[in-house]
Amino acid sequence: MRTEWRRYAPEGETVDRISEWVQETCDSLGTDSREKQRLRLTVEEVLLRILDHSEGVSGIEAGIGSRFGKRLLLLRYDGAPFDPTAREGDDWSERILDSLGLSPAWSCRGQTNLVSFTLAERVRHSATFGILLAVAVAAILGFSGRLLPEAFRTGLDTILLTPLTNGFLGLLNTFAGLMIAFAICSGILGMGDPATLRKTGKRFLTQIVLLCAASSVLAFVL
Repeated sequence: MRTEWRRYAPEGETVDRISEWVQETCDSLGTDSREKQRLRLTVEEVLLRILDHSEGVSGIEAGIGSRFGKRLLLLRYDGAPFDPTAREGDDWSERILDSLGLSPAWSCRGQTNLVSFTLAERVRHSATFGILLAVAVAAILGFSGRLLPEAFRTGLDTILLTPLTNGFLGLLNTFAGLMIAFAICSGILGMGDPATLRKTGKRFLTQIVLLCAASSVLAFVL
C-alpha cells in the first residue's frame, strides 16, 4: 500500500490540524467512535512531545500505510533520534504491547523518526456474537439429532463426527503453540529499534526457551 504523506510545519497549530485529519481519516474508514477518540488523544500527546523537542525538526509528515496486512497511521519527522512514546520505567512487557499494536511504536533510521499507530479493523460482529450463535446452532442440531434413529446416529458419529473432532483437536494442538510463539516473535521483530531488539528481544526469547525446556523436562519426568 502506497503511503501518501501530508507535510505540516512544526508549530502550535500543527496538533489541531493533524488531529482534524485523523478525525476525517477515521470517519472515512468507519472506525469505532471510542477507538477514534483514543487514537486522536494519543496522536495529540505524541505530537506535543515532538514539538517540545522540536530542535532540528523541519516538519512533520502524516500518512496512512500498512504492515503485515494491518493499516497504520504514521507520523514522520527528521532530526536527532527522539522517542515520543517512551515511558518512565519502560520494560519489555510494554515494548511487546507497543509492537503488537496496542500502543504507538517508534523507530528511527538515520535522522528520520517514525511513529506508527495501528488502526483497528472494522468488526461487523463481535466474537461474543459468534460464540453465542455457534452454541445456539449446536444446541438445535443436538436436540434435532435425538429424533433420528439410533443406528443412524451411531453410524454418523463413528464415520464423521469422531474423526472430525479428533482431526480438529490434533490441528489445534499442533499449531496453537507455534501461532503464539510466532505472534510474540513478530511483535519483538516489529519494534523497529535495533538497540531495544538486542536488549529486550534476547532476554525475552531466552526466558521463553528456558521455560519451554523446563516444562519439557518436567513432563518427561512425570
